[in-house]
Amino acid sequence: MSSTTGLYGFKSEDTGYDELRRLFDYLRHVNQIGPAVAGQEEEGVEGGQEGKTNSNQVKIVVIDAEDLVNDPENIVKLYCKYVGLPFDLSMLKWDTAEERQRAEEVFGKWPGFHDVAMNSTSIKREEQVCWYYIS
Repeated sequence: MSSTTGLYGFKSEDTGYDELRRLFDYLRHVNQIGPAVAGQEEEGVEGGQEGKTNSNQVKIVVIDAEDLVNDPENIVKLYCKYVGLPFDLSMLKWDTAEERQRAEEVFGKWPGFHDVAMNSTSIKREEQVCWYYIS
């Protein structure tokens, strides 16, 4: 048992990723979200879907974490362009007392789970993070 979290290791089925992906796929299937893809024109989008997004559909942006840590500046620029926000390099770094206090307020209630995020100052690959499943 972890003395920090009080739990026995990490189980991927506890994350809810599978359920979230099934919900995402369902909402796309019934045309409630998408199908636009950030950085691409709305015609001829992924999955062979053609045509323009319905004006009543909610556009979504899904960012792969690996893409984000490998090329944070360009991925965040694309995100900002897609959602209509101005990009600023300061979005890629955080290290003020106010930002640290906010991180503590948001993540501090789950000790051990978000230590890397709470101690970070920018988007970067964290090679030392490993998850182990202990049965």
